[in-house]
Amino acid sequence: MTTIRCPKCRKETSFEMPRDAIDEDGEIYRCQHCGWPFHYK
Repeated sequence: MTTIRCPKCRKETSFEMPRDAIDEDGEIYRCQHCGWPFHYK
């Protein structure tokens, strides 16, 4: 599990890499709270 602070709502969101990625490269994830897609590398 990886935890990151969402750049939009500033809440911490956690995700499992790369299973939770919403793109094919495993670099875009969606915030659990506001749904904002953010780039994680």
